[in-house]
Formats: sequence, C-alpha cells, structure tokens
Amino acid sequence: MTAGAQTAKVVAMSETDSLSARKAKRPRSPSYPGITLEQAIERARVIYEKEGRNSPPFEAILEHWGYSPRSGAGSVVLAALRKYGLLVYEGQTARLSDLALTILWHEDDTEERQEAIKEAALKPTIHAELWRQYDTVPSEATLKLELRRRGFAETAIPEFINIFRSTLAFAQLTETDRLPDKNGEGSGSEGGTHVSTALQAPPLRKPTPGAPPPIQLPLLGGTVVTLQASGPVTEEAWEQMMIVLNALKPGFVSRSAVEDDAPAD
Repeated sequence: MTAGAQTAKVVAMSETDSLSARKAKRPRSPSYPGITLEQAIERARVIYEKEGRNSPPFEAILEHWGYSPRSGAGSVVLAALRKYGLLVYEGQTARLSDLALTILWHEDDTEERQEAIKEAALKPTIHAELWRQYDTVPSEATLKLELRRRGFAETAIPEFINIFRSTLAFAQLTETDRLPDKNGEGSGSEGGTHVSTALQAPPLRKPTPGAPPPIQLPLLGGTVVTLQASGPVTEEAWEQMMIVLNALKPGFVSRSAVEDDAPAD
C-alpha cells in the first residue's frame, strides 16, 4: 500500500470514528408515547375485538394491527398503549387494563368514559409533569423552550408537541383537572387534588322491575357488604362489575392488623 493510500485510509477511519462519536453523544429525548391517546384507544379496541380480555403474545397483537413481529413502528405503538395505562405487560404477553376496558365499555357521552380518558391522557410521566407544571396547555413557543431544557432532540420536539396537545384536546382537560404536586398536595388550590372517578360507582338508583333482591354478604371481622342492583344483571355486566370492583379495591380495602403491625423494612 502506498503512503498516499495509507494516509487516505487513516483519514477515512478518523472520519468514521468522529461520526460514531457524534452519534454516541447525540442526546436521547425523554420517553413519550409515540401516538395520540385517541389513536391508542382505537388500537386497544382492535385488541378487544380480536382477543377480548385474554393476554395474547406481543406478536399476535402486532399482527392484529398489521405489523410484522419485529416491526419498530409496532413496538412504538405497543409502548404507547403501555404509557397511557391501556396495556399491561405480562412477560411476553399483554392484556388490556381496567382503565382501557372502562373506556371501551362505556358510551362516548358518559362521565365514566370521559374521566377515564382524562386519567389515561396524564398517565405518561412527561404528560403529567407538564400538566402539573402549567395546569393548562402552554403555547407552542413555551413548550419548545421547556422541551429543550428537558433534553429533547430538536427533531423530536414537533412530534411530541403534536401528540401532547392533540391528546389533551381529546381528553378535554381543563384547569380544574388538578394533579397532586410532588408533595402529594393539590396544585394551585387547597386540597384541589384531581381524583379520577373513572371507576367509581354512580349514585344508587331506585330498583326497577326485574332487579334481583339485595344480597348481604357477611365478611370476616363482622363487616357486612350489601350488593344491590337497580335492574337485571347480565353475564357481561357481572364480569364488568368484577373488573370495576378489583380496580376500586385499593381505595376500599384496608390493610389487615398483621400488615399494620409488621415492622418497616
């Protein structure tokens, strides 16, 4: 090899190393959902129509959406549904969450569905942080400055702004929809923490003809729970009720005396 060729090879290797170094130093944007919430809900609907409440493998879900098993775009959609709290990963499978089922099962104009959509819109960490910071939809200029401060790559900023603003508009979030600050206190009001009612039971209604009689369920410790329906209960309605009850469990069930007395780690 001539001296000129050797020099050219060294220059080429140097340029390659320099390019690799620049790529390695390129900042990676904070994690955010790659599609809007409205799009994510439609993807969740496809899963429900194909699989119901089963836990299909990731590859099956991607196939339902028209993606190949190793599709990068499909992986972005999977991750987005998880960020919105619509999909629960279970090893190499996934199932629709209770939040997703609440959205899919309720009619479009119901309060339960709208509250669940608001909750899903603020599930992604970056969405919640920005909403907590501004309690409204900031201007595009303000968002750009804030995203740069947070380390977003310039190429990712327009996409995120479109997804973020479209999702908040779809969820119809207003300034009254508060999130707790990092200390657990309401942001911008005294005790004004926004609590989602997506899975809370509606007020009791007067029973209609055909409704089953109330059932009293005695529990351990002497507590009695009353189960009462305002009308006939179908098999599908019963299954939905069980999902809602499991979702409400953390706010309804107290810890046992053994757990209360357990020493802290």
